[in-house]
Amino acid sequence: MMTPVNRVLFIAHDASLFGAQRMLLTLLQGLDRSRFESHVVAPWTGAFVDALSPLSIPVDLRQMVRWVPSSIEMKGRHKLPQIARLLAGLRARVWAVARLIERHNIDLVFTNTVTVVEGALAAHITQKPHVWHIHEPVYDNDELTPLLPAFAYEKVIGDLSKAVIFPSAAVAHDYRRLESKTHIVYNGLRLPTRMDRASARMTLVQIYGLDPLKKWIAVVGAVQPRKDHGTFLEAARRVLAVNRDALFLIIGGGPESEVARLEALLHGLGGEPQVIRLGQWPGDINVVMHAIDLLVISSQQESFGLTMIEAFAAATPVLSTRCGGPQEIIEDGINGRLVPIKNPMAMANAILDFLTDPATALAWGARGRDLTQARFTEEAYVQNIQLVMQLALGSSPTQDKRSKDIQVSA
Repeated sequence: MMTPVNRVLFIAHDASLFGAQRMLLTLLQGLDRSRFESHVVAPWTGAFVDALSPLSIPVDLRQMVRWVPSSIEMKGRHKLPQIARLLAGLRARVWAVARLIERHNIDLVFTNTVTVVEGALAAHITQKPHVWHIHEPVYDNDELTPLLPAFAYEKVIGDLSKAVIFPSAAVAHDYRRLESKTHIVYNGLRLPTRMDRASARMTLVQIYGLDPLKKWIAVVGAVQPRKDHGTFLEAARRVLAVNRDALFLIIGGGPESEVARLEALLHGLGGEPQVIRLGQWPGDINVVMHAIDLLVISSQQESFGLTMIEAFAAATPVLSTRCGGPQEIIEDGINGRLVPIKNPMAMANAILDFLTDPATALAWGARGRDLTQARFTEEAYVQNIQLVMQLALGSSPTQDKRSKDIQVSA
């Protein structure tokens, strides 16, 4: 007997290719097309939508207004006008998605972020099961400005969803009222090809003129408040005061306001030549991860830490703050280092340990590579998401082998 094909409508909150959208793209690339047919709703075109073109996945553009707006969007604004804007056209926006559900004979709706609610409401009025994949906490998150109290978000999410997926127990902890519907699925990636480190390093030398004889210590990712580049820069200042064998690199782009704030922090270092902002890397991130000697995650909060497993995949050691998701993956002193958040002295000391004992750090990187191969692959990630979707559809996951890295509530 053939397994029926279920049509799934995926709701994307924007068209960038940062963390949440990258994971949605990974899911869409890996879904078993003999069992799931994908349709996507996005608010506008962009890199994410462009990446769907080779997959021949239909995309419908529909306006959405965030019920959890970004802090940049809300900067200098009051909440009441945003709430009024959210409610003003909500009915029309929801029915626009509902008509897509009916037109495409959708069986399941999958919302990829906490920040938009239109897909969940459309699933409710069309009586279709809904899965909510929440990548971020609403509160204690410098990048979001919640309009409602926490219990209201949890009440709506719980009432409108058959299942709720989180990328770590750290994020799930912020939504404790949803425990009965909670599924923890760790992010995964397609394991990249191992590269010659010297060749990868030379690529960056040729582009940026970096000193290849120094140890390259890098923060990689979007320039955002929660990434806490200030702690990284203060740690760099402390390290360079006693050891000049390192180059500190900041790789990644972001909103103009955040980049300007970062530039001001760099200016405060007095033009230190061994602290360099490279900006957005235009090529394969695998090259960067093979070229650097140590990845630093200086964040105040990380739902998972995708750059962590990207570095692990390249066998590059990782030093992270105790910022949430990385604490569930890194065993301090076994496959990496963990230090407190907002503690530049602890971070500087850990970096100095790395500079004086690189052999131990290389062992961390090798263990990280083994861990990623065993637990954080694209195949494991997609398989576990498919399992949750099948459960939401009310079907038995007979074709999936249950992974140890999915925690499904009873």
